[in-house]
Amino acid sequence: DISADDLKSQLSSGKSLTEVAADKGLSKDDLLATIKDAIGSDVPTGASVDDVALRIADRKGGHHGHHGPRPTDTTTTTVKPGASTNDLLGLNVDEEL
Repeated sequence: DISADDLKSQLSSGKSLTEVAADKGLSKDDLLATIKDAIGSDVPTGASVDDVALRIADRKGGHHGHHGPRPTDTTTTTVKPGASTNDLLGLNVDEEL
């Protein structure tokens, strides 16, 4: 077991989920299976669940020297087919302002 604060701290120090899991005695195969279960089939068009899970597991945390806004991570953003701009922005056009 690991607390959310401990996980955040380890990821902020530059470790990947794979490294954190290994420190806790969890194999990479078990970590990947857990990630795949969590994301299901909700992956970007053209991506495989296996590839997305591997990217999540191996992505290093911490500060990478970027300045300004972070680029959009396509592994975490899913747009449903037929979604409108209002849907994407969370706007309800029937609500009064």
